[in-house]
Amino acid sequence: MNNIKTNRDKLIIQSVVGAIADPPMRVVSPYRISADGEPMVMPGTGGITYNAQIGDSAIDWWADHVEPGVTIRHADADRNSVNNGALQILACVGNKARIVTGDAKDDIGRITGKHGGVYHLMVDFPVEKLENMVNGDKMLIKSCGQGLAMTEFPEIKIMNLDPDLFEVMDLRGDSKTGKVR
Repeated sequence: MNNIKTNRDKLIIQSVVGAIADPPMRVVSPYRISADGEPMVMPGTGGITYNAQIGDSAIDWWADHVEPGVTIRHADADRNSVNNGALQILACVGNKARIVTGDAKDDIGRITGKHGGVYHLMVDFPVEKLENMVNGDKMLIKSCGQGLAMTEFPEIKIMNLDPDLFEVMDLRGDSKTGKVR
C-alpha cells in the first residue's frame, strides 16, 4: 500500500471484450530469416502459451515475439477495427479479465501487457487454468485506469495502469520535495 492520493473515484469502469486470438502465421511464407540467412519456422504471437509465463526469461526460446500466458484481441477479423481499438486502449495493466464462454468460464486472469503492431493484450492466468481454455473463448474486462493521476504530483503521468495495482505498489510520495519513490 502506498500513501499517494489519486483521482480513482473519478475514473470510469467500462466493459470491453476480447477473445483468445489464434497465432497468426502466413501459409504461403511462414519463414523468418536468421542472421546467418537460414530460413526458420517458429511460433510467435497469439494463442495460449502453455510454457512461457510472466517472470520467465525472455531469451533462449525458439520463438519470435512470443507472448506469455494468453493472448486476446477483439473477435473482429480486422485488428485495426474500432472494437479492437477500444479493447487495446481502454484495458489497463492489472485489470481483471473474466472468461465468459467455454469450459474455463468464470476463471479470472489479469492484463499484463499490450503488444503494438499486432494489437494484442496479454493476460496472465494460473498455469493449471490454461488447460480448460480454447482459442476463441471470450473474456470480459472491466476496464479502468485510463486517466489515472496522482493528485499531488500532476506532472507525473500514469499510463495504462489499474488503480488497484497502483495502490499496492511500494511507492511513497513527498509533496514537499515533489518526489515519488
